[in-house]
Amino acid sequence: MSEKNGWTKTLRGMPKFGAVAERNKTMSVRDIELFTEITGDRNPLHNDKRTNLLIVGAGPFGLAIAAYARHLGIEHLIVGKPMGFWKANMPKGMHLRSACDWHLDPMDVDTIEKFLETKGLRPRDVEPLSLEFYLSYAQWFQEQKEILVLPALVQNLDWDDHWHVSVPRCYG
Repeated sequence: MSEKNGWTKTLRGMPKFGAVAERNKTMSVRDIELFTEITGDRNPLHNDKRTNLLIVGAGPFGLAIAAYARHLGIEHLIVGKPMGFWKANMPKGMHLRSACDWHLDPMDVDTIEKFLETKGLRPRDVEPLSLEFYLSYAQWFQEQKEILVLPALVQNLDWDDHWHVSVPRCYG
C-alpha cells in the first residue's frame, strides 16, 4: 500500500474511481477557509453549537484568549474576522508604539522573537513594528496555535438560564 501524497490504502499513491481510500491531513486555517468558499457553508454555529467559552472578536486579545483557553483545555469558540479591525481601519504604513516584547502568546512560546527567528531577523531589524509586520506575526501566531476562527459577526446575546448567541451574518 502506498502513502504517496498522504493517500493510504491505494496502489501507486492515488485512489481509483469507486475505490475506498483514506487520506490523513491536519486541517489548517486555510483549509477551513477553502471549505467555506467551496461549499458556501457560512453558518459557523451549524444550528446548535454549544461552548463553554465564547470569544467575540479575533483581534490580538481574542487570539491570545483563544490560545490560552486551548492551553488550559477549555472548550471554546472564537468568532470574528482574524485581525479584521486592524486590517480595515489602521492606516497603511502605521508603526506600533509597542516593541517585540508585546506579543500575543500568554505561554511565551510563539512570541514575536520566535517569529523573527523563523525569518532570520532580530528585534532591531523590525522595530518600530510596522502594521504589516504585526499582521504577519498575528497570522503566524494563529497558525502556530491552530486557532480556528469562525467568520461570524455576533449581533445579539440573550440570557434565559444560559446565553443564546445570534449570528445572522457571516463574513464573506
